Amino acid sequence: LPEDKRLSKSIEYLHSHYQEDVRMEDLSEISMLSLRTIERIFKKETGMTLAKYQQILRIIKSLELLSSGDHTISETAYKVGYKSVQAFTRSFQSVMQSRPTDFIKTTK
Repeated sequence: LPEDKRLSKSIEYLHSHYQEDVRMEDLSEISMLSLRTIERIFKKETGMTLAKYQQILRIIKSLELLSSGDHTISETAYKVGYKSVQAFTRSFQSVMQSRPTDFIKTTK
């Protein structure tokens, strides 16, 4: 998590609205910083773009859902904000270097 306190509200917002498509302009308003300032601070503090941060956050949330065994891959994909299972699977594989099915809890 970023150390710069100016990002606190923005990060908190991202974590509670991870399933939505949040824009940098939204974070600018929330943090009451200019767009240029929030972009600079966000990149410096997180080491990634907003899109990448959102992708990783969604994948982390999907891991929680998949490992619980209560949700299918398609349910998980839509719950974390993806518009299609295919987009979710591609994103998941990109971040995790494995398939979502590898993380589904199976009952024996």
